[in-house]
Amino acid sequence: MPADPPGKVIGITYDRFGDFEGFTLLTEHGTEHRFRDGEKRIEDLVTRALRERIVIAVYVSAHRHDWPSSIVLRRI
Repeated sequence: MPADPPGKVIGITYDRFGDFEGFTLLTEHGTEHRFRDGEKRIEDLVTRALRERIVIAVYVSAHRHDWPSSIVLRRI
């Protein structure tokens, strides 16, 4: 289930120790959605999406709307 419409990564969040915590997506409708995830590969992916301004779609489970179950890089 998609969390929101596709959008672009506008922020990457780190904790006070510098560890990756998650990212913020600005959707095509102008809403912000924050996602939590501490995985290094997710950090690499969203950093690339932020740097290259890639549109992404984030899918979540029905009971965890802040935790991505999959991320799709989209070509527009």
